Amino acid sequence: MTTDYHLAVCGAGPAGIGFLLVAYKKKKLNQMIEDGLVIIDKSNRLGGGNLGIYNMTANTTASTFLEVVTNSDHDNIFEEVIRTSATFKEMDSKNEQPVALKLVSKFLEEISLVLLKYIEDKGGVILKQEEIVSCQKLDSSYSLETCNTTSKQTTIVTTTKIIMNFGATQNRSTSISILENSDYLEGYSLDKNKVLTTNNIIASPADSEVDIQENMSIVGASHSAFSAIEIISKSNKCKNINLIYYPPIRIQYPSESAAIEDGYQFDKIADVCPITRSVNRYGGLRFAARDIALEILKTGKIPNSEINISLIEINGNNISLIQSNFDESDRIVTCFGYEASLPIFLDEKGAEFKVKMRGLGVFVDSNGSIFMETGEKLDNIYAFGIGSGLSISEDIGGEKSFQGRVDGVWLYQNDIGEKIFD
Repeated sequence: MTTDYHLAVCGAGPAGIGFLLVAYKKKKLNQMIEDGLVIIDKSNRLGGGNLGIYNMTANTTASTFLEVVTNSDHDNIFEEVIRTSATFKEMDSKNEQPVALKLVSKFLEEISLVLLKYIEDKGGVILKQEEIVSCQKLDSSYSLETCNTTSKQTTIVTTTKIIMNFGATQNRSTSISILENSDYLEGYSLDKNKVLTTNNIIASPADSEVDIQENMSIVGASHSAFSAIEIISKSNKCKNINLIYYPPIRIQYPSESAAIEDGYQFDKIADVCPITRSVNRYGGLRFAARDIALEILKTGKIPNSEINISLIEINGNNISLIQSNFDESDRIVTCFGYEASLPIFLDEKGAEFKVKMRGLGVFVDSNGSIFMETGEKLDNIYAFGIGSGLSISEDIGGEKSFQGRVDGVWLYQNDIGEKIFD
């Protein structure tokens, strides 16, 4: 079966739904549907993506997530959610507190049901349980081959434009490869059986099944690394944690004065967002991870735990120390981020090509455009989300020292979603 559309939104998790919410807020969604809109996702439950698998809190407040349904300035299709949803009420009661990602996921699923029903009622098409197998570049459009995850039947969707929100996974084999190719492990014989990914600690299954041992090493200083420390600390199995990281550990502050008052050292040019004037806006730790990191930096402990935590910087002077700690560790938890899950890309003649990557994610410019590995821009394909992520720019702000990928649920529904929409 072949169907033709003007725009295909590939992936209806937090990023894809965020983009559609931007279109709704701008009063352009109806025109988008009229032009020909199809939404494709491999899941049967849309909106939350994989957020619901994580046993950790969000790095923003409950009220931030609720803005999308409470700040509408025109006919609000979410009025019933606001009035009757137990999830909304629970989120609303938390107000300026961070909330569990499982609750955020449930909320996003609820508002997505409303949004997607609205789109279908207006004539848009939702293809659930359809995994995108390939994306072929044609003269002035694209051909997407999808496969139904249940029936295995294939569908060809042709579209002029694509919003491709790449999902992402953590692969243990990739983590092992990164470790083995690290300068600080040169010549070291890594015991691969010790290696875990962050998801082995912070994601479902239940805590009783998490592989926690007496001596643990965690490589990285991200939000998820400190969430892993929090989860490990709740177990009576672990006695020692080594946090091995590239300095500095970055802390987010709402203003320069707040950072100075706390005695935090930062670069007034490189670490300050020119839009918000906050310190480490995108790269800094927030809320629970922030509190844990600050306590570790001050005392070498975290609240209500007797676990010994050692901080080991990755530098030329600490190579032997890192290697000896790896020898003594029962498990090595790698916090290296998420690897993009990609379809096969084909050119006009059907030959496969690679897209340009940045680390484990797809490289995108400040407009969300993606590129062939050769450097040629793919017109009318835009990407964001955990498998890609925009770089900092004048439009979405961010500190110059941040070299990572800019993403987040609020950003998808606001700054990033608006950038991609424009």
